[in-house]
Amino acid sequence: MMRIISIRTGVMALFFSLFLSAGSAMAATHIDISPKSISIEMPYKTDSYALTPTQKFAQKQISPAKAKSIALSRVRGGEYVDLRKTGNFYIVRVRTRDGRIVDIKIDATTGRVK
Repeated sequence: MMRIISIRTGVMALFFSLFLSAGSAMAATHIDISPKSISIEMPYKTDSYALTPTQKFAQKQISPAKAKSIALSRVRGGEYVDLRKTGNFYIVRVRTRDGRIVDIKIDATTGRVK
């Protein structure tokens, strides 16, 4: 019975080491096999999977230049005046051809005009 357990744990350890190291940046540095447990040590990586939710959210936002181009594409012949960010929105101020000032509200995450 002991032999079967050690074969099973050996096969499981082999599977886990191949699964974790195949094609990924993470590779097991140490695998400890005992008859009752398997211990796998993994190195700490600071990659995209280790980002905090705030960092992930910040990566998804559009740039101010992109917000400016979206606003200018909505107003034909418009001239850029000002841009500010309030919360999760960019407010782009554009002067129209007839001289009116228009504020265009753009979602900073999706780039949609509100």
